[in-house]
Amino acid sequence: MAVLSVATLLCAVVGAIGYEWAYQRVDQSSQSTLEALARAVERPLAFAVHSGDTGLVEEILEGLARHELLTGVEVRTPVGNLVAQYPLDRANSATEASSLFVTRRLASPTSVRQSVGTVTLEANTQRVAELAARQAWMVSALLGSQVLVLTVVLYFAAERLISRPIVKLSDRLRQITPGGTRRLRKPSRHSQDEIGQLIDSANALIIASETALGSERRIGIRMAELEAQFREIFESSRAGIFLLDASLRLVTCNPAAAHLLGHVAEAQSGDEAAPPFIDLVFARPTRVREILERAKASGGTATVDLELARQDGQASQTAPRWVHCTFSLRQGAGADERVAVEGVIFDITERKQAERAARYQSQHDPLTGLKNRVGTLKRASQHLAEAQLQRGSLSVLCIDLDGFKAVNDSYGHQAGDEVLIACAKRMRTVLRRASDLIGRLGGDEFVVVLPGLDVSDEQLAEAATALLTSLCEPIALSSGALARVSACIGAASLWRHGRDVDTLIAAADQAMYAVKQGGKAAVACALVDRDAGGDTEVSELELLRRQRAAAALTSTMSVFADSEA
Repeated sequence: MAVLSVATLLCAVVGAIGYEWAYQRVDQSSQSTLEALARAVERPLAFAVHSGDTGLVEEILEGLARHELLTGVEVRTPVGNLVAQYPLDRANSATEASSLFVTRRLASPTSVRQSVGTVTLEANTQRVAELAARQAWMVSALLGSQVLVLTVVLYFAAERLISRPIVKLSDRLRQITPGGTRRLRKPSRHSQDEIGQLIDSANALIIASETALGSERRIGIRMAELEAQFREIFESSRAGIFLLDASLRLVTCNPAAAHLLGHVAEAQSGDEAAPPFIDLVFARPTRVREILERAKASGGTATVDLELARQDGQASQTAPRWVHCTFSLRQGAGADERVAVEGVIFDITERKQAERAARYQSQHDPLTGLKNRVGTLKRASQHLAEAQLQRGSLSVLCIDLDGFKAVNDSYGHQAGDEVLIACAKRMRTVLRRASDLIGRLGGDEFVVVLPGLDVSDEQLAEAATALLTSLCEPIALSSGALARVSACIGAASLWRHGRDVDTLIAAADQAMYAVKQGGKAAVACALVDRDAGGDTEVSELELLRRQRAAAALTSTMSVFADSEA
């Protein structure tokens, strides 16, 4: 239908153009015919007019007027006088003005330069129009027919040579399964033309598609295998794995992480309204945020040991749980510039407990539970540094048990251990301040560090008296016997007797040995060390007050020792 419409339109356009062209050609041909007739009768008319033979002129005119294209002929003198006129259709000539005529000059037979008159030939315009229209219609019909025939021929040729092969090729293409081995067959008649090239290109595309699909299929299978492996690793890994979004909310986690983190992970997973994951899971979320900020600034990962927050339902006495965490920050791609956090955690609670136990054992006496020599010196050094920084006071008491060897010899080492344990418990009972430090240096030797007290302070005298009183009380042994020991106590203070732990302990130890030599069961204050620099800038009144306080402390302890004796 479309081809027929196009062919009709082309016929109309070509016919119109052919009609106009043929009409103009006939019109031009009529003009040429008039001029030829005028030239043909020019010389005979000139001779007849020159000779004055009117009859000959009329005969010539009558002969011209018989021509089908002429409607009238007239001859005039050079001055315009009518010589002869012979219209073929006088009525038509009078009513219809002709626009097609030819006028020729009649030259004299004797002299070409002289004119004997003019001859005018008037064409029959109606007849000319009829002839022109007839010929134009004929030309238009011929051209339209040619165009129509040519269009139909071209249509059928194109349909047979191009459209039909392409339709067949399209049908065969639809029958080919993507990724299959089937190919398009190229007919021999199309081996060198465009259809053949199209079939070759289609086969090349099919081969490329088959290769791409095969490769994609293999990649998909491999990806599925890897995904299954990674999922198995993710699900079965003993390490806890979790993913946080940019708001530090939990996106997902594996079963190991859910087991480590408990109901918090289950409640948070996929909940956009939940609070930040780290605020609920870790005991110190502020530290975790600082670690993440440092990791973000460095563009790497962060590894740290963190304590988990105690979850609801856990007893306050439950030991804290610890995990070893590795945080990796992942930057979003494209327009998504948010940062996600990948975390891997391992339960290291047992390791932390072992480390804590090892630290405790390394710094505590296994028998009494007091700080051992290492722990005592370390903690005493910390107290001393704080006192020096604040320009405060600190005192050290060295205690030695008298009569302890006799208990061991009389009741055995088990009894001696019971005595040491009882003495340690009594000292902890007397010294109730959190800052007070009690340590066992070895054997029956103990050290007490009293931050904030000087030997001149009455509170220190009270503490020393209470210690001496408690240690001298009888001790009931598991065997039913009563063991008795007493104590010798030496005291030394910061600024007065030294400025480091070793010096202070040595000064207190000397005072303690002075007590042993002087009667035991007493307290003695170390001699003032002028090299320590503590009293060099003290007024005489203050120095006297301190000496009197120290003397009072020694006197009090001596009286107590005498009463015990």
